[in-house]
Amino acid sequence: MLAQPLCRRTIVPYVEDLSGKSPSKSWFKRFLQRNEDRIQFSRTSALDPKRAKSFNYPVVKDYFEKLGEVIREYDIPIENIYNMDEKGCQLGGGRKQGRRKYLFGKNSRLRYRTKDANLELVTIVECVCADGAVLKPYIIFKGKRIQKDWYGARGIEKTAA
Repeated sequence: MLAQPLCRRTIVPYVEDLSGKSPSKSWFKRFLQRNEDRIQFSRTSALDPKRAKSFNYPVVKDYFEKLGEVIREYDIPIENIYNMDEKGCQLGGGRKQGRRKYLFGKNSRLRYRTKDANLELVTIVECVCADGAVLKPYIIFKGKRIQKDWYGARGIEKTAA
């Protein structure tokens, strides 16, 4: 059940199914107290449903094993290995997280909840080399057309999609 954590409201049907009766209003608080060494009540970070599907230990482990094989097979030097990441920032602000808290394992660092991806974003891209070199970040804004002078100086031909 990745990225679909239980909250105070959603845990009640499970309790009813297991015990055959509805929990009292104070049950949830006592449940947290009894299990404070194993679970905690916390806010989530949003995670796109497409990412949630691939965000698990076997998939990530397989990726890094295959990456290691390619690096060894082609003898790729460390100065030619780069990592790129992007961060989307929602235009106009908006609420970062809801007020609702969810249950997670005490030692779990993964605290995500799927969220609709229909947002207008500015994208910030960063790239770092495995040897520690850093490229300048790029900021990408939504656009409707490409201005020729953006590419003309470099002799690159580009057309808007």
